[in-house]
Amino acid sequence: MGNAKELMPGYTGVKFTSIQLNEDPPKGFAALFPLFKECADFTASHDMVPQNAGNFSMRFADGIAITAAGANLDMLEKEDIIYIAHCSVSEKKLKFIGTRNPSSESLLHYLILQCRPDADAVVHVHNIPASDIPVEKIRETQREEPYGSLELAQITCDTLGTSDEPILMKNHGYVAVGSSLMGAAERIISIHLELLTKPGKEIIKDAAPL
Repeated sequence: MGNAKELMPGYTGVKFTSIQLNEDPPKGFAALFPLFKECADFTASHDMVPQNAGNFSMRFADGIAITAAGANLDMLEKEDIIYIAHCSVSEKKLKFIGTRNPSSESLLHYLILQCRPDADAVVHVHNIPASDIPVEKIRETQREEPYGSLELAQITCDTLGTSDEPILMKNHGYVAVGSSLMGAAERIISIHLELLTKPGKEIIKDAAPL
């Protein structure tokens, strides 16, 4: 891998208003980087984060830590971890601390963590060939929604429900929750490997209408 950050085709940036705060992140924030790096290296080893695809988040202090917009997770840097201090999902507006903008999927992550108080981390990754191979007992959102949109966040939350099992966002990739980043990532990799070895099963359509 070189040092250049190549953007995935079709990536056009964030779809919400972000306000950068001129202050330091909460104490202990720097210690989160190894957790993100471990998850990034693990998912990259399974070809789940091509170019700038995929994003991770976890609860921290009174907000969430999340990967930056356009971050290449297979060569993650400390500056790629951003702190979101506040987010209004309905207004599509957030306040963050960091030198880069937060992930274009910040609304998705924030809403999932609101809907799932039992979860502490969210992992979203891609593997385009695998996304088209159906497998038994994996749920998929009923329809495709634009990345970074509130509609995608809502339908993903509805499809996840209270289950700990990963789901597929239609034509977009996997998402899972967990008590840790690695816990969520391991759930995705487990079902992904099963998916690759058991083609021809039927995807369960289990999203509630909006």
